[in-house]
Amino acid sequence: MQHHFETPTISPAIPSRSIRSQYNLLRTAHKAGIIPQEEWNAISTPENLKLVKSDPESLLKCLKDVPITPRYNNANVHYCVELWRKAKGLNRGRAVLACVLAHLIAMKTFVERDDDKFDVLLEDNVRAPISIPASLLSNQEDGGKEELYCECAERIWNTIQTSEQWEHESGRQCHLRYYGWLGSIPNLEWLLHHYIPQTSFPANNNNEQNKDGGGGVFPFPSFVVQINNDNEDATAKKQLEEEKEDTNNDDDKKHNANTAGGTPIWGAYAYSISSTGYQSLIQSLQHDVGAILWKGKRMRCYLVKPIDKILPRRILSTLGDELEEEEQKKDMGVVHVTREPAFFRAPMLSSKIHPQWDEGFCRSTEYQLDHYGSCGRLDWDDLWLTTEEAEIVAYKKKSSCKGENGNDGIWLTLAQLTELKLKGGGKDGDA
Repeated sequence: MQHHFETPTISPAIPSRSIRSQYNLLRTAHKAGIIPQEEWNAISTPENLKLVKSDPESLLKCLKDVPITPRYNNANVHYCVELWRKAKGLNRGRAVLACVLAHLIAMKTFVERDDDKFDVLLEDNVRAPISIPASLLSNQEDGGKEELYCECAERIWNTIQTSEQWEHESGRQCHLRYYGWLGSIPNLEWLLHHYIPQTSFPANNNNEQNKDGGGGVFPFPSFVVQINNDNEDATAKKQLEEEKEDTNNDDDKKHNANTAGGTPIWGAYAYSISSTGYQSLIQSLQHDVGAILWKGKRMRCYLVKPIDKILPRRILSTLGDELEEEEQKKDMGVVHVTREPAFFRAPMLSSKIHPQWDEGFCRSTEYQLDHYGSCGRLDWDDLWLTTEEAEIVAYKKKSSCKGENGNDGIWLTLAQLTELKLKGGGKDGDA
């Protein structure tokens, strides 16, 4: 991939344990750009930090002479005070908050680059197609082209060019662009057969073939999907109503990788954001701590909204038009999603936030690899994978051929693969 990509700039991860203390949380939130500068100036003075060493509870007392920044709910406490009150009781949700702050810090680096702008912001859990899909190799007349071909780069450039073509024709700007995304299999089917054909902007606007299965981009679905039991049709509710209600954290308790409905698109592992979009996002978060930490009427503790919910909702609510489903079929909006993902979630990568969904993520990714591409279907073998990941995929395929787990095959975790190897199972994890 070195012929197609510059050396990446690394934005460090934030361990959840590093934001347990009051000062470290506020310092990280300041790096993320969400704390008012006046409050941070008062907190970070040498005199105040020296006082905190003898009295840890006194960190925020220095804010008594600092004006309270106006916020949407007319809060009568400082932003830092409200943030700490809501975040200090987090347990498992602290990992989600660390992820949100890490993304915000990475976005800041992304938009502030002076010499040449970045094209894509990635999480380290992605894997990319780097060669000509195996399903097309037989059609290649010049085998030498494969050495200089990168499917991932082709998909990125096609997405950028198509989105910019829409900007040129519409006179509007795309502020958030997805190069990789996921969803439950029922939602992926609904997107593929219902939503995308009616809403997409094709890579070649004169090519009717693209309208049905080619490249291009489509608008982020700004509503919650409800799919019937027969999985043949879908109705929609406006998702932007959730900004006021927020009846659950991440649709975690109602939906997962194996069920229908909920937010159609998940993930924030491959995207780009405009400078205007970033500034709008930060200003929105600065005016509302509840945009990150929230609690329902019957809930005992605060929960954290994940970054893949915060990003599109905030961009759409501040820079986009509130469109009904039928209207969205006629307008691309300000958040674009590629029809052909350039990045996919790594197989059986152990999630620190929702490990119970790892297997479901893999099944969804398999469906996406097989159905979302105009240049031919992709397979796990078309992606760059680590040695262990390739062995996990090989074991899954072999167990599927044996009819195990109802012909679906068995997905091993990395720990299970290691255990099989120690038992003498062989390189590919054969039992």
